[in-house]
Order: sequence, then C-alpha cells, then structure tokens
Amino acid sequence: MSEYHIGLIAAIGIVANLAFAVIAYLLNVPQFARLSLFFAFFNTLPLSDLDGNKMFFGSVVLWTFVTAL
Repeated sequence: MSEYHIGLIAAIGIVANLAFAVIAYLLNVPQFARLSLFFAFFNTLPLSDLDGNKMFFGSVVLWTFVTAL
C-alpha cells in the first residue's frame, strides 16, 4: 500500500463527513451538521496523525481538492 492509497482512504473519510453534514442539514439536525463540518475541516489540517497529513504527503493535488470542497 503506497502513500497515495493511504491519502485516498483519508480523503474518503473527510468526504463522508461532508456528506453526513449535508444529510443532517436536510433532515433538520443542525447540531450534527455543524459538528460534522467542524470535524471535516479539522481533519484537513496537515498536522501530526490527522487525515490531512496523510493526504498531503500522499498527493498534494488530492489534499488541495478536498480542502477546496
């Protein structure tokens, strides 16, 4: 398993959090939507063992794309 694959797996987790936020917003659960957005944003930071670090070193293009979402 390469660094790119690990970054791709980390990106899928962040995109899933964004999808959960949209679904929670549509179901009128604003607290869950807000927490999901916060968690997704926090995980995109390229620090220590967060998903952002795995994406950044796996593929800078992938990290830029997910951060822009």
